[in-house]
Amino acid sequence: MKRYIQKITPLLLILALLLSMVGCGAETTTESEETSSETSTETTTEETTVEEEQTTTEETEPTKEIKYKDSLKVLAIGNSFSVDGMEYLWNICDDQGIETIVLGNLYIGGCTLDTHWNNISNKTNAYTYYKNTTGKWVSTASVSVQTAIADEEWDVITIQQASGSSGRPTTYGNLTKILEWIDTNKTNENAEIIWHMTWAYAQNSTHKEFVNYQKNQMTMYQNITETVQSTVTTNTLVQGVIPSGTALQNLRSSYVGDTITRDGYHLHKGIGRYTASLTWFAAITGRSVESVKWVPINYSALKNNLPAIKEAVTNSIQTPYSVTQSSYTEAPN
Repeated sequence: MKRYIQKITPLLLILALLLSMVGCGAETTTESEETSSETSTETTTEETTVEEEQTTTEETEPTKEIKYKDSLKVLAIGNSFSVDGMEYLWNICDDQGIETIVLGNLYIGGCTLDTHWNNISNKTNAYTYYKNTTGKWVSTASVSVQTAIADEEWDVITIQQASGSSGRPTTYGNLTKILEWIDTNKTNENAEIIWHMTWAYAQNSTHKEFVNYQKNQMTMYQNITETVQSTVTTNTLVQGVIPSGTALQNLRSSYVGDTITRDGYHLHKGIGRYTASLTWFAAITGRSVESVKWVPINYSALKNNLPAIKEAVTNSIQTPYSVTQSSYTEAPN
């Protein structure tokens, strides 16, 4: 018996050793599986997170605000250049489905910022007040700025410098006083104050103030854009700019050339005024002009020029202080 036990004992030891090795192998396998499982879980979590982030980004991406969808009321404290700029604004707004459109323009020929401020300070009934609520302009003589600003709850109030002074910063001394007065006296607390940036004269213009710019169109244009940036938009009360001057200069780089004025400085009643009015619409509402179809019946030939005009306007909104060369260098057949 003793000899039998001695023979069995080594066998038991070998068996125990084998069982021990099997146990260690099982633990190693389990750790490997757990590690693989954790890696798989982490990968899945990361992928899900990326998808969630993408979904969140798509859902929260801001959409462009469409201002004045149903109603728009605009008052210009201006001169003949605001008459040119607003001439077709009502019709363009109507074409784009705005239901209530009220436009007003306080007009004195060649009116400067200094004259506007003097008239405001003295409550002078010095303006012709043009108003348009149906597509036709109706005029009232001897109106003050006080009367016009209280006439409606305006959404937008524009101000501009006289054309000859528009590129001369030293003539803007009363601008802040005017802006503060408008901000204090507007009847709609949410009304925006927007600057109308005017245009340079035709190269052959005989306007007496063209000498202020060495009788050079590009010098005048550059002085205007530089003055707006350094003197106007630095004022926090100015909430936007209508870049009519740039839209028209863009158009001059097309086959249209330097033909947008009727006397060297006032706009041509067809293509010049239409381009300016389209710029007013785009700048104020923030909308694209691509879908605009209306053109004045007396200038129906404008339809042939719409691609060049719309390109000029769109580029002026995107780049308001420098000229964008037109891609329309040859007139349509």
